[in-house]
Amino acid sequence: MIKVVHLEDAAQLAEARGLRDLHDEAIRRLQAMRGTDLGMVRLQHEVSIPEEVVDDTINGIIGVSTWQQALVNLVSSEPPSGQLERNRANVIEMKAAAPLQHLFPVTRVGKDGLPRFTAQTGAEREAYHLAETEVHFMQVLGGIYVTALVRLGQEFAPIDVGELATFLGAASHVPEETAASLTRSFDRFFSGDYEGAFFTAVPKAERLARELLLRMGMPVFNTARGATPGGYSGLGVLMAMLEERGFDPSWCRYITTLLSRQEGLNLRNEAAHGSIDYADASFAGLVLIATLYLAIAVSAGSR
Repeated sequence: MIKVVHLEDAAQLAEARGLRDLHDEAIRRLQAMRGTDLGMVRLQHEVSIPEEVVDDTINGIIGVSTWQQALVNLVSSEPPSGQLERNRANVIEMKAAAPLQHLFPVTRVGKDGLPRFTAQTGAEREAYHLAETEVHFMQVLGGIYVTALVRLGQEFAPIDVGELATFLGAASHVPEETAASLTRSFDRFFSGDYEGAFFTAVPKAERLARELLLRMGMPVFNTARGATPGGYSGLGVLMAMLEERGFDPSWCRYITTLLSRQEGLNLRNEAAHGSIDYADASFAGLVLIATLYLAIAVSAGSR
């Protein structure tokens, strides 16, 4: 791991000084490193949750007469990443309990063993630990939500795809073709094709966020600048704009930590770059919940 850090520093220093050969050599050596070379191991931690708590949460979501109301329930309370203020309080508490852990730079390493980013400053480390707390909540509370979504598909089967498309496309900011794509994603999830559901749904969160802002008349397109082509702002920028306009900050952070935040899971970028080889029910369910929130729980008139 120390070697990786030194090689990353060497590449950055060589680039800053215009030493292209040294930069390329450092990158080649970085690319040759793998997770096994770093001594990385998979760690598992068991969290005990009373069975009645899990059952009560799931029944509170799907214990209704229609699948439509069950889907509404799924996005009507706190997001799978938990409440933002509570997570911030947890970070402060952890910092007080283990102050040294919060003093040193933290490097996020990708699945390929290469460094994605390094949190150097105090603000960057705070952002990293907050995202880590949110990811932990996704693994626990999010796991319960995903189980509820699986059970929802079983309890109300078969869900008519035409009715599902109408439900998902009811809001003015959801284009018909986007509703149809989301319908295919949910249908695949309910039939057990989690990988298909995941890869179909991943890009739709950005589309829905963009459509919301377009309906509000907000400028989200960036004109061409020199050799840089024009294009829409990315998901992180779009969600920040929605949060500034009164959208739930906890849900906005959930969507970005899940899909685009470099300190978080960053699933959209990892998927787009081919780093995700298989998506299980957990990844697929969390992404579907994010798109469901943007499709049915908010509107262009929300503040």
